[in-house]
Amino acid sequence: MLFMVICLVASACGSGIITADSIVPTDTKQSKFSATNSIQVNTSTPTIPIETATPTEEPSIEIVVERNPVDSSMVKGVEPAVPLKLDENGNIIGLPPNASQAWANKLKAFYNAVIKKYPTSEIYLDVDVSSNSYVIIILMGGTVFYQTFKNQDGNYVYSNFPSSFENVDNKLELFGDYKPIKIPNTSLGVIWTDGIPQLLANYVELPNGETYFTHYMDYSVVWDFNAYPWKEVTGVNELMLVFPAVEMDLEPIHVQNTEYEYMGVKIKANLVVDKSCSPELNYVGIDNRLYSEIIAKTLFNVWWVKGYTKHVQDPDEQDFQVFMEMWSTAQKTKKTSDWEKVRINDIWFNDLRDGFGYVQKSDDIWPMYFGDVVNEIQVIDEITYVFVCKDKSDYITKYYEGTFFKGSGTNKDTTHLYIYLYFEDYFGYDVYPNVAASISSTDWWLTVNKGGADKSRRYIVDMDIFNLLRYSGLMSIY
Repeated sequence: MLFMVICLVASACGSGIITADSIVPTDTKQSKFSATNSIQVNTSTPTIPIETATPTEEPSIEIVVERNPVDSSMVKGVEPAVPLKLDENGNIIGLPPNASQAWANKLKAFYNAVIKKYPTSEIYLDVDVSSNSYVIIILMGGTVFYQTFKNQDGNYVYSNFPSSFENVDNKLELFGDYKPIKIPNTSLGVIWTDGIPQLLANYVELPNGETYFTHYMDYSVVWDFNAYPWKEVTGVNELMLVFPAVEMDLEPIHVQNTEYEYMGVKIKANLVVDKSCSPELNYVGIDNRLYSEIIAKTLFNVWWVKGYTKHVQDPDEQDFQVFMEMWSTAQKTKKTSDWEKVRINDIWFNDLRDGFGYVQKSDDIWPMYFGDVVNEIQVIDEITYVFVCKDKSDYITKYYEGTFFKGSGTNKDTTHLYIYLYFEDYFGYDVYPNVAASISSTDWWLTVNKGGADKSRRYIVDMDIFNLLRYSGLMSIY
């Protein structure tokens, strides 16, 4: 369905179609300009007014066009929008060396018009050289400030262009009503159809060098502060599954693979020491049976709090045995009814494949489920504890704000759950008890983590698990 809007603006409605000056010289129109080059603008030259349509007393009509669904072929190789910035001399940077002076002055006028209204904003430019069209995109506070208008039902809907401008007393000003919309990631791009833009988000580069955007904006929904008008680009997820997770930043120097049946339950778990922990920590080894027991007791403790039945009392050994029997039964029968009994609710994790960075979301899981996914349940068939240090803090949550030495992070790659155990630097510390404490606090982390910055002053160690590690004599560290 097409939307109609009265656009009360003296200039052309929308972002603007170039009417006199080319965006870039003719010999550069075959490719989008590079953000890595710059042009110096002579600030003593008066700013060239932006060409606009002839002012009119009558309102113009904007037809908001429907956009088609987007697939991977449409976003392959599309370059991100270019950030507009001024250098210390007030000159626009980011243009190719042979861009025209008039166009540089125009962009400076756009930039200043946006900053005048939104001083803390970031400003991006995208150009379609085939139609000589452009858009100015305004980011602020992790959102896009997008131009909206009220439709006949009184709902705010999205304009064709994210921003528009008008000439007032020969000065450019930002025009229109702007609403914040949540975005998956601050890397934005645009695909163009007949001079009409469609916003893209979350630019990713695959290991084979191909680039894609993973999401596109859906303009058919009405604006709401809690709305999320983004859809996944068809086919991109399937392409990404062929390669390692785009956010995987580990450099393992030691890996222990454990596959063990403990109390009738098959446990698959790994221990990884990342290169960032060296030279103070290079190896962590735990007997396979003991490690399986630790994984089982950790998941039981979390299930006790977040399972299908809420418990207020502390569990005992009998409770643990009952849980293990239910878990074993679920693995054998593969029945949904049996798995629901051992389901763990509200586990927060970051998806290592979405390219959004460390953004956590909540889901319910079936732990150590081996088989086809049922009813889109999040199944976990393998758990890895990862020791990371120093600068490997992108995918962890520190235990309170400010400089501190410890943290944890829950990250998922398809059906594989990675639990990052962060200690900023083991230098000068007794490594053994800190490694044991990190492992022993995992059930606390999985229970209290709600996806935000945790401000608790101390983490809680499960002494049963800690003592298993401390006194068994089966744990090796060097």
